[in-house]
Amino acid sequence: MKKIIVEFILIFITLFLLFKYNIQIKNNLELILISFFRNIIYSLFPIIFITNFIKYNILSKTNNKYIKYISLLLSYAPSNAVIANNEELIYSTIINPLFSYSILINYFSIKNVLIIIFTNIFINHILLFKNIKIGKFKNIEDKSFTFIVKETTLTIINILGVIIFFNILISLLDIFINKNYLFFIEITNGFNIIHFINNITIKNILYIFLNSFGGIAIYFQIKSINNDANYKLILNKFILSIFITIITLFLITLCS
Repeated sequence: MKKIIVEFILIFITLFLLFKYNIQIKNNLELILISFFRNIIYSLFPIIFITNFIKYNILSKTNNKYIKYISLLLSYAPSNAVIANNEELIYSTIINPLFSYSILINYFSIKNVLIIIFTNIFINHILLFKNIKIGKFKNIEDKSFTFIVKETTLTIINILGVIIFFNILISLLDIFINKNYLFFIEITNGFNIIHFINNITIKNILYIFLNSFGGIAIYFQIKSINNDANYKLILNKFILSIFITIITLFLITLCS
């Protein structure tokens, strides 16, 4: 009974805040949806489609470690959650380097951007290769083009739902909490928040860390795709991202 009362109170508070600040939230959502349908969906759909094709037409027939590794190497988070298990997701959850480059080039030199991106990819994939697991996916009869398009579309819808949820959450939290503390929730908003921090050293450290960590929202996108994903994934990736940040800063200093 107490649990029901608490849930009812939380729902009431959420609805109250949504109605009270609906214009601010509406404007944020419009920007997110425009960005999603103009930019994100065009990069996500083909990658997830190819990953699904590999899953149902190749990995369902073989347990070859190298084929699975190459498949994970060619796809990026969250689309590679289609074929990765929970342990592999720690090391295969990598932001698309083209997206990273388009953001980081605004704050770092080309040389440092390449160091940041390749250090992140190299460390993750060395660890991924050591921890990759062999095992076939369930072999299903229907592997038609229509089926794979359907699976891909459902995955895209799940990702969009998570993006909308976290942007509403950020809009609500922003009312009560200093925005600087919300940078780790979602990567696009996070980079925008870090941009307004005055301390250059802290700013650069947070840029590198967030590029490796990816933001909490991406792990919920992964969970919406892969039910086997464990929420310990967030903690493990957080620790790994600190390590990668330290190594990256060392390399940047060494090459400067």
